[in-house]
Amino acid sequence: MGLRYDGTILVDDDEPTNRALLDMLKKVNEVDADLVSLSQTTQTEIADINTEIADLAIISGSNANGKWIKFPDGTMMQTGRASKPAAGGGTLPIDFPIDFSDTTYFVQITARSFGGQNFALYHFNGADTVSGCQFSGAATANDQTVDWTVWGSWE
Repeated sequence: MGLRYDGTILVDDDEPTNRALLDMLKKVNEVDADLVSLSQTTQTEIADINTEIADLAIISGSNANGKWIKFPDGTMMQTGRASKPAAGGGTLPIDFPIDFSDTTYFVQITARSFGGQNFALYHFNGADTVSGCQFSGAATANDQTVDWTVWGSWE
């Protein structure tokens, strides 16, 4: 007769059939265990692939201070605009959108508006930080505005 369920337990009416069924259940459990193991391995491999893709990605963003782009080789470019009021000369601070890893960056500025007057700015060395730098200039009758680009490292 084989196995039958009597409402509470599985009853063995036929010993060889019971063994065959138990063997099949054992194999099913082994396959399930292999699938779980494979699933965990696959998840790890997928996570590794996602990490590799992220390492190769070009990441960018922006905020009130400007825009930035991070390249996979560790190079970062940031751009923005800064203004210095006309009165009294003084400094033109440049606040980066995000920090560089160090202060070995290169700053390029391009005059945007200066009201037809001389536009003389110089890099104020010693004021460089990972989050910004300063330029100084002579007083003019108009505000001085520059577009700036900075190249450096994010790693």
